Amino acid sequence: FLEKINNVKGVDIVTEVIEDNAYARYRDAEMVVKIKGVGNNFIDQQRIDQTIVHGELKLKKEGINYAIIGRGVQYMLGISPSNDFYTLQLFYPKNIRPGSLSATNIYNQRNILPGAIFAIEKQYDESYVFVPLDFAQELMEYGNKRTSLEIKASPGANIRTLQNSLKELLGEDFKVLNSDEQHSGLLRAIKIEKLFV
Repeated sequence: FLEKINNVKGVDIVTEVIEDNAYARYRDAEMVVKIKGVGNNFIDQQRIDQTIVHGELKLKKEGINYAIIGRGVQYMLGISPSNDFYTLQLFYPKNIRPGSLSATNIYNQRNILPGAIFAIEKQYDESYVFVPLDFAQELMEYGNKRTSLEIKASPGANIRTLQNSLKELLGEDFKVLNSDEQHSGLLRAIKIEKLFV
């Protein structure tokens, strides 16, 4: 399936994504966050390189998993990315059968070290935490399922042509959205804000 997409003219990088809400705790603070598990080639897309405000842009180093955390999440949880002593604890509900009352059986829990802080836009900064795909896969028990695939177009590729080629290949069961279509709500809010300014 991925090979078919990779062979479409204009496709440069295909990144697998698992995205879902999870409960996060850091020391005494807690909140619900949006976990975005991304494949190893996510950093190759260079989408958030310029948005890192603290730490090193990495998802794995020497076999250790790292989280890339929105500045709003960092603020709410009081995360110190330079402190390797405390980990970010993430909890995700298990797919359990009715009648199971043990608290240890109702959720998965994994720990991860904060690696970097990003600042893109308030809406994302206050909710997103990027983690390695295999970490998210284990936490959320997704197996081979993915919530989306993110595609970076080759330099000079026509986005509309590429979008149409992917729609033709994938059929009606898949949404194929360009960047503007994915963030239409955000773009609308920015235009309204500009209008008022």
